[in-house]
Amino acid sequence: MTFRPLPLLTVLSLVSLGILIWLGNWQYGRYLGKQNMDPAELPPVQSITADVIDLPGKSVQNIYGIADGEPIWRRYVLVTRVSDGATLLMAADATGGANPVDMTVPSGARLQADVRIFQREGRQSSRNLPEENTWVIFDRAGILARYGLGNADIPVAEPVQLTIRDAEDPSRVRTTVNPYGTPELVDPLPPERHLGYALTWWGLAAALVGVYFVFHHSKGRLRFRSQS
Repeated sequence: MTFRPLPLLTVLSLVSLGILIWLGNWQYGRYLGKQNMDPAELPPVQSITADVIDLPGKSVQNIYGIADGEPIWRRYVLVTRVSDGATLLMAADATGGANPVDMTVPSGARLQADVRIFQREGRQSSRNLPEENTWVIFDRAGILARYGLGNADIPVAEPVQLTIRDAEDPSRVRTTVNPYGTPELVDPLPPERHLGYALTWWGLAAALVGVYFVFHHSKGRLRFRSQS
């Protein structure tokens, strides 16, 4: 066999190959991390009953997210837990679609759900629109400020199962596992999506190797038999 590689093409191909393999390994690592997540490390599930608080600025706060690969807007309200009077920032439900839907949760409404309760800070973002009660990035201090509470020490209550209402017909609802029911904000993609991405990157790496050798063969720089 004779092989005379093109120097520049070889360097570029090796760099590209390394990047593709790294991306595949990174996605596979995320797949394993989500697959091996121990539920025991999460806050305990609590069954609570809570009443929506009547406060100035009590409008529903819409927070962007993704569930089952689709965009949603989680609807948060400030509530008082019936059992002990504790104040919580609670996700009541969500609406599907690219844009939030102007829906209210009546003051004094009683909510019942199995939830995990924890602290979540989030961060500020120029994409958030507090004056419209719309948040692309979760910002706990900013959201609480909408209720006139500043940066009060109020935890978040996330339902284990999230109810999602159809944007065009709110009477149509579905439930799904709440991908935001963890203290750390992680992306909501299921583990299988990461495995699919890993296989895609690795497949591109294999294709690159194949194209590299086919190209050299077509240019007469790769021969599997010696010419007599």
